[in-house]
Amino acid sequence: MRNDLPSGRKPEEQDNTNGQNNRPPPRLKLEFSKAADYDRINAAFSPQRLNIIDPHGYVAKRLQDDFKKAINNGAAAFLSDENDTSIDNVKGVLFSYHYPEYNAADAIEQTAEKQKSQSKRSEQEQAEGPQEAIEGTHEYSEFGSAVSYLPGFGSAKLIMAALALKEWWHNPPSGMLFNEIENSNQASGKTYRDALKWETVTDPDEIAKLFSAGYKNVTSDSGHGIGKPPPKEKWKDKTFYSFTERSLAIHARILLDYMDAGGIANKHTGEFIDVDFSALAQAGLTRKRIEALATGETSRSKLNAMITDSHEASENDGNKNDGPENNPAPPHNNFKPR
Repeated sequence: MRNDLPSGRKPEEQDNTNGQNNRPPPRLKLEFSKAADYDRINAAFSPQRLNIIDPHGYVAKRLQDDFKKAINNGAAAFLSDENDTSIDNVKGVLFSYHYPEYNAADAIEQTAEKQKSQSKRSEQEQAEGPQEAIEGTHEYSEFGSAVSYLPGFGSAKLIMAALALKEWWHNPPSGMLFNEIENSNQASGKTYRDALKWETVTDPDEIAKLFSAGYKNVTSDSGHGIGKPPPKEKWKDKTFYSFTERSLAIHARILLDYMDAGGIANKHTGEFIDVDFSALAQAGLTRKRIEALATGETSRSKLNAMITDSHEASENDGNKNDGPENNPAPPHNNFKPR
């Protein structure tokens, strides 16, 4: 994604409505994606809804295979309206796109093969999406395709924190979790740099790799094929930010604040929306583990050793209690926040 957020406003100001119903829902549910969620997540990116919150086109269109693969593999977090049974019940979403080991020598060949493979897929396969399991290793993860439809509630910040911890726990890259932001999008840059403590990437070689990785799944303006990174003389107009060990603890504290509050509040009106946080414990992010992460603990062995009491199973949203599952982090994960 070329910007993590659709416009230059801060995450809590980033939301907007679909122009049809300005009343916020009474209750939301934090969820991590699965294959069955494709239609409703995709509906959040319909032109009718997206053009209202993203008139400048900051949210880059992704190749369908990559978009579906992220959903199928649980690499998207979203807030849904529990009382809305329509396809438009997703009120905010953020993706983490995974990129393989960077290899400049065969990048062009891989791109051509990917496009050729996509063109040969049957309509049925395209409708169902890829069913591969999550890769054991990947070098980069990119936060992107962020949209939100709840003005003033800070919902985007909640989704960011939840997905960052879930990705670190289950699916960390061997190299870097990053985000790319237009320099003109000053408020979003300030949020990642100052509030969330993501680190500005300054190494020219690393920046070159990120430009190559981050545009592999972006479509061209016509919607066909993979879009190219901007010419090198335009690189100065963009900044890459990387997830850090310091930001890991900050994201954990942000989640605890929301969990303790029991939901999200509108900073302008004070209106409050209850949120079901049980997906965190179900993903292994129990309250004990989040509290440990908030103090700076990053040892997976110590975090995995934290036992969840079954009687604390959270049928009541997971706000105060550990969830029903330990769901330990995979032992092969070797990513350490930079």
